[in-house]
Amino acid sequence: MDYFQCTWFYFLDSMAQWISIGVVRKGKMIKPDIGIIVARVQVHELTEGHLALFRNVNHRHNRVVIFLGCTQGGANRNNPMDFVTREKMIHATFPEFTVLPLQDKKTDEAWSSELDARISDVVGGVPASITLYGSRDSFTPHYHGKYKVIELELEVPKNINSTDIREKLTNTILSSADFRAGQIYATGQRFPQCIPCVDIAILHFPNGPGKGTELLLGKKPGETLWRFIGGHAEPSTGSYEDDAKKEAFEETGLDVDDVTYVGSRLVDDWRHRGTENKIKTILFTAVSRSAGGQAADDIAETKWFNLDTLTADVFEPEHRHLFEMLTKFAIKNGLIHI
Repeated sequence: MDYFQCTWFYFLDSMAQWISIGVVRKGKMIKPDIGIIVARVQVHELTEGHLALFRNVNHRHNRVVIFLGCTQGGANRNNPMDFVTREKMIHATFPEFTVLPLQDKKTDEAWSSELDARISDVVGGVPASITLYGSRDSFTPHYHGKYKVIELELEVPKNINSTDIREKLTNTILSSADFRAGQIYATGQRFPQCIPCVDIAILHFPNGPGKGTELLLGKKPGETLWRFIGGHAEPSTGSYEDDAKKEAFEETGLDVDDVTYVGSRLVDDWRHRGTENKIKTILFTAVSRSAGGQAADDIAETKWFNLDTLTADVFEPEHRHLFEMLTKFAIKNGLIHI
């Protein structure tokens, strides 16, 4: 390709970029004037505040680009909807808008750099006038990039709050097919869940460690065999060790200490068989200073066993592998006689 062909090709490519951002009108080249909106729009329908912001920016510019914030931590109460769902919602009212995802970053500086880079991608090297817009309680205090930012004062009811809307919807069940379809879609978009649990081998040493160690087990309603005390790990606790102490107290009334890690493994829990979700538990030992304990919570009965003579057939099938782990740990640490 010679010089003139290269020049012509570059001219056509540049024209295509300018046309793609709406800056060629009636055969005349016009500098693009782009309004950028950064928002999350985590509601089921656009609020009056969203509509006022979008229409205001649309009136000021010949092109509007909306960057929708996307969490990297998965769906949660504050960010329940994925990008595609929100994009379609916006395009239903503003089909002419360009809607793009913007991933959350660890720091405001990194996020601002990412936003500037994405804006440069949109412009494609063509000189343009760029203005970023936000409203009350928006992204504006967190942006430290190179573009001009305007925070608009919009005439909208002050009682509109996306958090309140989401909270209300969280407790609202509709009878429509669309509602049920949404449930199926949301569930299908989730990654397979690893459900963290803790199980606790509560030990008592009436004559000292290794001299007739006793183990407290529990039995759930409707079951005939025994299991370790335990339950789900919770986001409100500081560690799995804290979870172990909490479960021990809730299910037996015992305050335990000396919580020690034994091992971890998947549990073949009947509630999750045939599904993509699995329970993974951490087994701990913990020491009780007394041989008391009262069944509570979802435990119907408790009983102390001599660890020296205990066998796997006493346990519910899903806890037998945990007992094997405990046995190896107990032998290694001199808690039982071989």
